[in-house]
Amino acid sequence: MSNEIDYSSIDIPENEDPENYSWQARRAEILQLLERAGHPRMLNQADLARRYDTSRQNVHNDIDVLADYVAESLGRRRELITEHVFHRAIEGLLDEEEYRKAARTVKEYNEWLTEFQDLQELNERLETIEETQQRAKYR
Repeated sequence: MSNEIDYSSIDIPENEDPENYSWQARRAEILQLLERAGHPRMLNQADLARRYDTSRQNVHNDIDVLADYVAESLGRRRELITEHVFHRAIEGLLDEEEYRKAARTVKEYNEWLTEFQDLQELNERLETIEETQQRAKYR
C-alpha cells in the first residue's frame, strides 16, 4: 500500500455538497458506508450515484477499488465483508452493553485474523518456492 491512497485517513468534507467531493473523498465516504453497512450489497449503488452526481459504474468501480484497498491488508473481497461484519457486530454489542459477548467476538475476530495472516504467509512461501523452481527449470 506504499504508493496507494489510504482512504481510511482521508477527511470527508463536512460542509461540502457530496456532488462536489473529489473522487478520493467520495471513496473515503463509501468506505465508511461499507464499514457501517457490513456488506457491499447493503449499499444502493443507484442512490450513491445520485448522491455524488456520478454514474452507477463509477460507484461500482469505487467499491472494487476499495475492495482492492482492503485486500492489501486482509485479502480478497470476502475479507472486506468479514472485516466489516466483525466490526459492526462488536460495535452493536458494545452499544447494547453486552461487553462479555463483545470480548468473545473480538477474540474470535483475532483468531480469524491470525489464521488469515498465517494463510497469507504460507501462500507467499509457496509462491517463492514455485518461482525458485521455475527459475531453476529454465537454467
